[in-house]
Amino acid sequence: MEKLYTISVFTENNIGLLNRLTIIFTRRRINIESLTVSETEKKGISRFTIVVKCTEDMSRKLVQQINKVIEVLIAYAYDADNMIFSEVAIYKVNIEDPAKLTPIINLANEHGARVMYMEPGFTALEKTGTIEDLMSFYDLLKPFGLLEFVHSGRIAIHKQRIPAHELYHAEELTEYEQVLN
Repeated sequence: MEKLYTISVFTENNIGLLNRLTIIFTRRRINIESLTVSETEKKGISRFTIVVKCTEDMSRKLVQQINKVIEVLIAYAYDADNMIFSEVAIYKVNIEDPAKLTPIINLANEHGARVMYMEPGFTALEKTGTIEDLMSFYDLLKPFGLLEFVHSGRIAIHKQRIPAHELYHAEELTEYEQVLN
């Protein structure tokens, strides 16, 4: 059965690596639902957070293939139950009608959003949460006149207490692979 998997890939920060990783998904005809890359707590080490919809078997095969890429230190696949994750969204809302401002700000406060920017004619709101939370807030703002909307890819960490930088030390991999998979 297909479901969403989050693949965490710890890598050296090298040019062309994103291309080599995405080819792995393209060859298997698996669409990347979201992709986020950032530096980790260890300088020079990056984390790719890739969300895909596939079977458990396919997620394991993807991870095996990704782990063969030279610059990859280690990769793991997780389902939602084993991750702590969030996304961020920015909503640009029309406020040419001053009567809309107070209800928009009240709505933002009620739903854990914040005003990022405001000028005559529009305001920009920021909200974090699951994609469901972000889209629900989107639906609430639509009647006010959404001018623009953007959301990030997923950022995620595993629920185990093990620090991420310990995952990619070769002498520890077999012990942690059993814990995480």
